[in-house]
Amino acid sequence: SVKWASCNVGASSPEEQGNYYAWGEVEPKDNYTWETYKWCDGTEDSMLKYCTNGEYSYNVIDNKTVLDLEDDAAHVNMGGNWRMPTYDEFYELKTKCNFIYTTYKGVKGHKVVGPNGNSIFLPLGFFVDGTKVHEIVYSIYLTASLNDNVSNEAYEFFPFVTASTSKHYWLASNARYYGRVVRAVCE
Repeated sequence: SVKWASCNVGASSPEEQGNYYAWGEVEPKDNYTWETYKWCDGTEDSMLKYCTNGEYSYNVIDNKTVLDLEDDAAHVNMGGNWRMPTYDEFYELKTKCNFIYTTYKGVKGHKVVGPNGNSIFLPLGFFVDGTKVHEIVYSIYLTASLNDNVSNEAYEFFPFVTASTSKHYWLASNARYYGRVVRAVCE
């Protein structure tokens, strides 16, 4: 239903990681913690925006479950109609496309082939917690969707396909402050 960008936000080619973003932040930074997260007051239970549950905020329940464009890393950094994909758009990608574990220009990742034969490459990745960059054996891509049951978490897409294991595609939520990569979509 949407067009997927050919590379991650901040990357100049498909095999590059690009920049890392906390959910709802539009600039990369040096330290990814609750204390440095823009949309809280220093703790995991003090959300200042995007909150549906009073357990996660002192006084803000705005019931926003999808990022506003001014808080969308893809839209702010790429402009035009580009934006971060929603939970439903990643769900569509995982159910309608074929994921092939491969190497592209020396980088391991997933070639994602759509029903029309077009493809994108999702490099295996990293995520940032604090100042530490963690290498992982799968990719983690931020969605624009908040976990409306746990307001200090946002949904991520984890394609995990290797040559020696079965295919797994997770859409799960995790702490909003972690630094993760973003792949943009447009209508």
